[in-house]
Amino acid sequence: MTLLEFVCRRLMGKPVAGSCWRCPFCLSNGPSFFVRTNMEKFKCYRCGQWGDEMDLLKLFHPQDDYSKRLERMRELRDDYEREEGIISLNSLPGSIRQQIATAAKEFCERFGMAPSAFEVYVRELAAEHIAQCRDPECDTIVCRASRGLPPLTDTELEARNEAEHSTNGRRGGEIG
Repeated sequence: MTLLEFVCRRLMGKPVAGSCWRCPFCLSNGPSFFVRTNMEKFKCYRCGQWGDEMDLLKLFHPQDDYSKRLERMRELRDDYEREEGIISLNSLPGSIRQQIATAAKEFCERFGMAPSAFEVYVRELAAEHIAQCRDPECDTIVCRASRGLPPLTDTELEARNEAEHSTNGRRGGEIG
């Protein structure tokens, strides 16, 4: 389930079929409100309303200013990540967050992929890793999260790298 589908479920209830709802704006009798998960956009093919999560929040809560909608969106995203078992970048050590953000940006630019599509791709890779990994000591972020463990801290990662280097006969910057 994408974030947009999650937001639609929270605001409009269960879909009529797949990713289709009865439009709450034109009150259509049939499922005319569709979520296009590959684009992370919704559209009602009867009244023409379309947009993303923030647009949907604006339509449902027209009295809210932008900061209030942003607050609502953060709460929904937190609920979505918790329910879907997604690791929030904010829970990761700073150096890892920066590495992930840089790698994600480079990947999206190189392959012309939208950030939301990249998010789906990464979730699929993480689910595949968890399903196939048989190592009970695996310390990848996704395996640790699936076991209810927090990610390794920067200090723990540095200690592990040091231990690996000394096991390989290397110390500091020496090659040996």
